[in-house]
Amino acid sequence: MSNANNLCFALRRKQLLNIPLARFTPVSPYSNALTGNPTGLTQFDLDMRRKAEILTYPSNKMSTQTNSQTKKEKWGQIVRGNVRQRNTKVIDCSGSGPILTPTTSSGVPGPIMYLYNDANIPLYNYVVTRTYATEIPNKNAFWNTTAMTNVGLYSGRGETLFSMDINSNVKEPQYTYSLSIPVGLRVEGRTVSSAIFDTSFTLSIVSAKLDILCNGNNVLTTQQVLPNTSMTIRVVDSSSTASVPFVATQFVNTLVFSDIPLYVSQVYEFAFVLTLTLAITGITSTEIRQKFGNSLLYYGYGNMTTLTPIETNQCILVQNLPGGVSLTAPTFTGV
Repeated sequence: MSNANNLCFALRRKQLLNIPLARFTPVSPYSNALTGNPTGLTQFDLDMRRKAEILTYPSNKMSTQTNSQTKKEKWGQIVRGNVRQRNTKVIDCSGSGPILTPTTSSGVPGPIMYLYNDANIPLYNYVVTRTYATEIPNKNAFWNTTAMTNVGLYSGRGETLFSMDINSNVKEPQYTYSLSIPVGLRVEGRTVSSAIFDTSFTLSIVSAKLDILCNGNNVLTTQQVLPNTSMTIRVVDSSSTASVPFVATQFVNTLVFSDIPLYVSQVYEFAFVLTLTLAITGITSTEIRQKFGNSLLYYGYGNMTTLTPIETNQCILVQNLPGGVSLTAPTFTGV
């Protein structure tokens, strides 16, 4: 595939995986949000309601308490003896409708008009706090990653375990990534009906190679040797009357690839491909044919998610995990 085709393929995938930004749809006060019927309100009504609210100077909504005394001011009045008895008689004007007050009484400049506070009119556009699509949480989501789990890995055959799309809000031209990949091993086969035996052998991961592809092109390869990453099984067949299938599966270790520098751009799509090299020891190829014919199959698991070992029938799994090994979820980080 040419570079142009790789780029076009990456752009098509970005269009398919694109998550559109949230559309800003404010609620209109001129129509009912549920029925859609007109409310009969005018801009003058809404402006007047907002003006009346502002002119009340409510202290819990203002940055300075212009209509209420602070504790310091109240204490100053007490020590100076300048405390006046307030009129505790309450005048109820709730049934008389809005009280009209001229602007000259409120210190409002301009042509004289009457101000009133109609509680039946909603307070619109007074204190506005909006979250737009560009202000959504997790602003540092510079890329989207996908982890493929329980991926079968035949010896020498690479498979994609992680994919990464770079988002348009990416800030830096380069980041450093780290991957944590829990891996397991699996052996399956069938005994030969005429064979009677008790045999053990070990399946090991000799090495692991991580290829990083950007828009289909290999941009980086890193490899590590893995001593003592293995699984030992014992297969026992005490009867020659029937062929018996067997299976053994075990988590063995976690591969860590760290300090991977990558140049990034919003048109880039990355694939992280893992290749394992496996080897069987403790049994010869001739013994394998005699005891299992051509049925013996072995492979690895990438991004394994279960720690529970599996052993069936005549297969006995020998627990030989390194000390302190535990299964963790696949992780992908970048800084």
